[in-house]
Amino acid sequence: MCNLPSAFISYTRSLFGEDLWQKYLASFNESTPVSIRLAKHTDISSLAHLPISGRIPWSAQGYYLYERPVFTLDPLLHAGAYYVQEASSQYLNEVLRIVTKNLDIQLAADFCASPGGKSLIIKDFLPSTATLISNEFVRKRAWILAENIEKSFLATLSTNSDSPKIIVTNNSTEEIAHSGNIFDLILCDVPCSGEGMFRKDHATMDEWNLDNVMKCAKLQREIVCNAWECLREGGVIVYSTCTFNRYEDEDNVQFIIDELGGEIIVEPRKFIPGRDLGEGQFMVAFRKKQPVSRSKAKYRLNTLPYVIEELTADTPRCNVSMDEALNFLRGQSITLPPDQPKGIVAVCYNNYILGTVKNIGNRANNHYPKEWRIKHL
Repeated sequence: MCNLPSAFISYTRSLFGEDLWQKYLASFNESTPVSIRLAKHTDISSLAHLPISGRIPWSAQGYYLYERPVFTLDPLLHAGAYYVQEASSQYLNEVLRIVTKNLDIQLAADFCASPGGKSLIIKDFLPSTATLISNEFVRKRAWILAENIEKSFLATLSTNSDSPKIIVTNNSTEEIAHSGNIFDLILCDVPCSGEGMFRKDHATMDEWNLDNVMKCAKLQREIVCNAWECLREGGVIVYSTCTFNRYEDEDNVQFIIDELGGEIIVEPRKFIPGRDLGEGQFMVAFRKKQPVSRSKAKYRLNTLPYVIEELTADTPRCNVSMDEALNFLRGQSITLPPDQPKGIVAVCYNNYILGTVKNIGNRANNHYPKEWRIKHL
């Protein structure tokens, strides 16, 4: 059993009630659930090598695993065929299933998007004509986000499917609110005190205190207000945290209702380890009923460029073995079969594109981005 902060114990025990509190405590003695989410057109049969144990009830493409494999050694992860994503956070799939039924979406935003799992869920609910602004304020985390988004496009190309346009940006939410864009759908998966991650990341306990909780609640309201400002009338905001306390969850819901006029369209749901098979998560959706005023743009979006070589449906493809795939992902040169054309070739594993090489015959020069390469096998 880990050492939970005493103030957290006192508050949360009262919030949960004794029965749920004991279930939560018992979860610290259990293995942390491992789960993945498949890309939209990934066939589950292509992932037979993974120890899949069953479906996640609230996620159409989500699966639990019996144990955690060494994901780094699976080329299909690098190809974007699936994404390692905590099960409770995949509840966004169910929320979007409800809110997008009669919602015309051409421009959507994920305000606090890194590392990108929730943006990938949003992507699957958008028409191919739509655009998603996937934003992360912290520059280093924005590059991680961009990598995961770009790999998802490899999977889209591999399965010959359509996809909306995704632009990865590195802005504050205030800058997005005053960029001149008006959105139909916005996700605010806000920075929080992380109480729901205590079991998964014990280091978050050391950073927890009530002062930080209140600072988080204030920042969350600022982010939501920025989102509200650039949301169209009839548009939808999904608000989520990975924490338990009322200040960041229920009190902020009431703030959105009382101060912003938000109408709840998906009732709040709180996931709690011990009761739910996943980590902590809180999620709710609102509709905006007020008209939006389009103002002159004050800021521009800081767009991160894609780093992988441009691929098309006509780019020649070559399937390679597991060993060759891992060598490619490490950045090594590989040798393609003699029947492969000279020039740019897409390297594939089990028909999923990993990246490109320039085939010169006796060897193929590796064009896999250096920052993506596997450093240790």
